[in-house]
Amino acid sequence: MTFPVGGMTDAGASPALPPRLAELTQLDQGARLAQVETLSAKGFEPGCWLRIDDADLTTDAGDVRALLEGLDAMERLSIGAVEEFEGEHPWDPPTDGEPAWIIISQTCDLVRDVRDEPLVQLALLRLADDGVDLASQWRNSNRWVPLDPTGEGSRYLVDLRVQAFAPKHLIAPLDVRQAIPANSDFVKRRPRTRFCKRVGERYSRMGIPTAIVTAVCVPIQAAAGKKKGLRQKLDAAFSEWLLMPPENEGDPLVLFAVTPHASDTDEFFQAEDLFVEEFLAGLPQEVLSRLDEERCAVIALDDLRVPQWIAAWRLDLDFLTYGSKGEQDSPEPL
Repeated sequence: MTFPVGGMTDAGASPALPPRLAELTQLDQGARLAQVETLSAKGFEPGCWLRIDDADLTTDAGDVRALLEGLDAMERLSIGAVEEFEGEHPWDPPTDGEPAWIIISQTCDLVRDVRDEPLVQLALLRLADDGVDLASQWRNSNRWVPLDPTGEGSRYLVDLRVQAFAPKHLIAPLDVRQAIPANSDFVKRRPRTRFCKRVGERYSRMGIPTAIVTAVCVPIQAAAGKKKGLRQKLDAAFSEWLLMPPENEGDPLVLFAVTPHASDTDEFFQAEDLFVEEFLAGLPQEVLSRLDEERCAVIALDDLRVPQWIAAWRLDLDFLTYGSKGEQDSPEPL
């Protein structure tokens, strides 16, 4: 499936995509496999920085949604064994003072086929203003992440408030330049590990409106705890619970349960049965009336896309069976 490029479309036609996004829908399987091989062999990873024309980036949710819907029609690509980068990239931050972009997508998403993950998530990399205490920012800020934990070797910082998506096929040809120091450079601070954790922690939970918590989240938690053994089975089958915000006020909500099992396995089908026959069936009617039951579903982790994950409200359901409120022998969250 391809989209018209730029401009308006006729009534009923697919929405037009910006040229660079439309290019992704036109890649054949050979080009898609070559991208996976290149990204894997070069070792692109979180913290790599680049410069790319802002006109080639996107922040438009409608464009991203249309792109993902179009790519769903692509035939799945058999990746097989690909060459992987071995070793560690040296610390090579920008030194010219000009702003750049830094990759915050996880490595596993970078090396997925464009059908499953077409975009690379970026955050702004800029020079800190004079007088900014970068060592303090490193210790305390969840918005600005300095490259150098001491603030002495580099005055650049990652500004997580400014983000965009780059089409993956524009990233593959670029050189790999790692902006975050190696853990061995600052052993006690472990900058690369801390950077990944800092980015992950910032998006680990999104604030859910109080009305949704009261009408949907709390009853779901209560229902999951009523049936003996259900909480443990849910924790074993699912690693994440995502509630998609309504596109328009008053629209029903969509609940996705994310499982680590591949979509063509017996474990996945068993998770689907658990979700429909025991979990959904046990929810009170006042909750079901707020959900779009036909769209609520189980998603394989490999099929979950970054834009979906970022847009969703994450429901903290695994605490029901783990920690001080859970059973002593309950499993850890996946």
